[in-house]
Amino acid sequence: MKDIESSTVRVKGFEALKQLIVTGNVLLHFDPNSAGFRAFRMDKWVCKRSPDGTPEVIVLREMVTQASLPEEVRAQLKETDPLKNVELFTFVKRNDNEGVLDIHQEVEEGVLVPGSRGTDPLDTPSWLPIRMVAQDSEDYGRGYVEGLLGDLNTFDGLSLHITDGAAAMAKMLFTVRPNATLKPRGLLKPNLSVVVGTAEDVAVIQAQKGQDFQVALQLFIEIRERLEFSFLLNSAVQRPAERVTAEEIRRMSQEIEDALGGVHSVLAEEWQKPYVKFQLLRFERLGLLPEGLPDVINMQIATGLQGLGRGHELQYIGAFVGDVVPIRGIPEIGKVLNVDELIRKMAISHQIDVREPLRDPEEVAA
Repeated sequence: MKDIESSTVRVKGFEALKQLIVTGNVLLHFDPNSAGFRAFRMDKWVCKRSPDGTPEVIVLREMVTQASLPEEVRAQLKETDPLKNVELFTFVKRNDNEGVLDIHQEVEEGVLVPGSRGTDPLDTPSWLPIRMVAQDSEDYGRGYVEGLLGDLNTFDGLSLHITDGAAAMAKMLFTVRPNATLKPRGLLKPNLSVVVGTAEDVAVIQAQKGQDFQVALQLFIEIRERLEFSFLLNSAVQRPAERVTAEEIRRMSQEIEDALGGVHSVLAEEWQKPYVKFQLLRFERLGLLPEGLPDVINMQIATGLQGLGRGHELQYIGAFVGDVVPIRGIPEIGKVLNVDELIRKMAISHQIDVREPLRDPEEVAA
């Protein structure tokens, strides 16, 4: 965790998640020399998937200067200019016969970059096209905002009309009666000036459409509340009242997270699990883990539906203990329940390492 936290994972991960929310796709390249990775927008790459969603071919297009290319590559280019940008293509193709991903790079029209050929194991690839919402038999995923497109378009249109209407109603135009004693230039005099005329000589033109805008404003507020709920804003889970209990907020938050459980499951399988596997192999290569240990680790991602299940389990345990303790009494609880195992389960649900706060049985006996 210290190694990962010291890298750019959080910065790049935040950018990748924004891409997933809007476009539904992002290409990640794990750096074999660090815990970080690069995130590429959807307009930089293409991919082809098998019907079950497995990436078969990935092509990435980048613009690099000729000065960053090897000398033997620059010699094969039609125009030589160290400051000129050229297209660099990275090809990743699945090779089921050998159980690897074949990788190589080319510049412009088929000029191979020396030393760029390599392979990745199929179970720990360094190139991952991630999807937000997976669809069967589709090469690309769907963005989270695609399911909210109707509300977003309506909200955007209403916002524009309400803004224009507010600007129109805020405009003030004065009219002066043609045969009035007061002349228009009299209205331009400074404040507290004295002019000759009557109040009936001057009128103000108003839109008088405030009541009509109430309908649009009410619809605008309703759609905003729905979008706040969909984007997990705090205002969506706390009702506007003087007294809102913590349990009410917790239940609303749980309801929102349950609705997004499927999205978390896709990211856990396509992003988190391969990333952790890749880092374990890097630690093994650096000598930080015993050789062969990553191959025998049974990994479970505690997020998405699994993470929600763990959160629910903690609530059930807490409710169970709260019901049992008053009945049996604190001194008697150890005769009925395995308190050590109960504490261990609650610590795991809180994502706390039980080896640090809990004393071992020998120490307790001493």
